[in-house]
Amino acid sequence: MRFDEGEDLIYVVRKHWLVFVGNVLIIIFGAVLPLIVLRLLPGGILSSLSLQNAAELLAFLYILWLLFLWQMFFILWTTYYLNVVVVTNQHIIDIRQGGLFSRELTTARLEKVQDVTIDTEGLLQTIFRMGDLTIETAGESENIKITQAADPERARKAILNAHSGAAEGGQTDSL
Repeated sequence: MRFDEGEDLIYVVRKHWLVFVGNVLIIIFGAVLPLIVLRLLPGGILSSLSLQNAAELLAFLYILWLLFLWQMFFILWTTYYLNVVVVTNQHIIDIRQGGLFSRELTTARLEKVQDVTIDTEGLLQTIFRMGDLTIETAGESENIKITQAADPERARKAILNAHSGAAEGGQTDSL
């Protein structure tokens, strides 16, 4: 990502890694589930087809299923990695990757930041230090929000520090 002259990266916020791991576990379960179902099926169901044709057909369908799951993994990784909020010493840039070929970019001047709110609910979010981060900005643009952000308190401090530095016209420290 290219920045304007004199613009420096301060902080990058993305979803917590636990969100991605949860999705990967679902994909792994989806890869193992057909094998479990096939093992539990009574032998009479497959005996209507010749044994060799049934095995070839099931292997082909299972490989197609694995290709579909691989594609889902790739899409999940792409959206996880590219959905970020970038904080610089001049702007807050929200990049939302909607799919492989869909991206939305929202930019707000750092001076327009009015409030940064963190919403942490539940034991899991408290233990793993994750939560929803909402950045309220002045003007007609909508608020910038990243759900299940990693370490939202640190991100909040970085944004408020950068905001105070931008309001004073000075430099900010990166975290």
